[in-house]
Amino acid sequence: MNAKIAAQYMVGIAGLLLAGFGMVAQAQAQGGVPLWVRLYKGGNDLATALAVDGAGNVFVTGSEDGPGTDGRATVAYSSTGLSLWTNRFGPASIPAVVVLPPTQVVTCSWRWSRPPTSIMPI
Repeated sequence: MNAKIAAQYMVGIAGLLLAGFGMVAQAQAQGGVPLWVRLYKGGNDLATALAVDGAGNVFVTGSEDGPGTDGRATVAYSSTGLSLWTNRFGPASIPAVVVLPPTQVVTCSWRWSRPPTSIMPI
């Protein structure tokens, strides 16, 4: 299969002066030309995973840590970078995200407990 890639996507963190960290999502055209860049700021946020569906919608998930935001967040963006929705859940850390056809978004995470337990899907 020789599919043409229309865009490339990446996630990361942005250090914000006096405001902690935020999750950053970016779409780039071939050759590295930025199409859009989005910042999600709920607490001290760390983007850990990204998934893209067949329509080009982008799903970014990561950890949040801050007053009232301890847990994880998943943010959906359209192919043009418009924010579609945000879901938050906690306490949990280091999530992953996948898209199951046709439109189901699934995240998985783990959390520490005492005594320690195994990985827990959420």
